[in-house]
Amino acid sequence: MREVQVLKLLARGFTTSQLARELHRSPRTVDHHVSAILGKLGVNSRSQAVAAAFTLGIASVHDASALVTLGAGRAAVNVNGRARVTQEFLANKVDMLSQYVHLLRMRAGHLA
Repeated sequence: MREVQVLKLLARGFTTSQLARELHRSPRTVDHHVSAILGKLGVNSRSQAVAAAFTLGIASVHDASALVTLGAGRAAVNVNGRARVTQEFLANKVDMLSQYVHLLRMRAGHLA
């Protein structure tokens, strides 16, 4: 149950320190939860875990802020003094996640 809660928070873009504060746990404990999640889902990164969460219905569109935060710092541009994510970056990220979702569905035997 705790791992599902952690995965939902990951889908909302929480960092390790934010997760630790939210769950009243140490960052090391949070890292153990994240490692267990990655292992159970058979993925190598938090972004892949988030994609799996959406595919498996664990995370919903209400948790979609993660789609914007994944690596956004590298693709931000300054508009009127504020950082904005470029549309091209988002299109590339959505394409990458779509490909990964397709792979997960194939692994699960549910070819879309």
